[in-house]
Amino acid sequence: MDTQTKSILSFKFTNIKTPLTDNVKTHIELLDILSNYDSMPYVIHHRFLQLMESYSNQFCEDTFNIIHNEFKYKKRTIAFLCEVLDHFKITHDLRGLLSDASTYHIPDWKTNGCEYIQSAKKVYKNILGR
Repeated sequence: MDTQTKSILSFKFTNIKTPLTDNVKTHIELLDILSNYDSMPYVIHHRFLQLMESYSNQFCEDTFNIIHNEFKYKKRTIAFLCEVLDHFKITHDLRGLLSDASTYHIPDWKTNGCEYIQSAKKVYKNILGR
């Protein structure tokens, strides 16, 4: 597939051959979130879990494969997606794209938001003197 990419300032624009159906857009959004999770300054845990559950319920492996052929997602993003799908008990065969001999960096997404909220509450209590 012939994919063209242009960068303007810090934005990256990709011209893809796949038609942008709602299902394709949903999968691109999901993979973009997972790809950039580590660079998000803070995550509201329960909202993130709701979002991941919603995306997981809409997951289609055929659509993923089409998008992956265009964007060539990193293996750690695919490993993260596998963990999310496993968490919500969604059947998939994505592990075939990963190596059993490798360890992939997967963020602590199951508790990360809770820890942030708890630490923020402590900071606010200290500031307010309560």
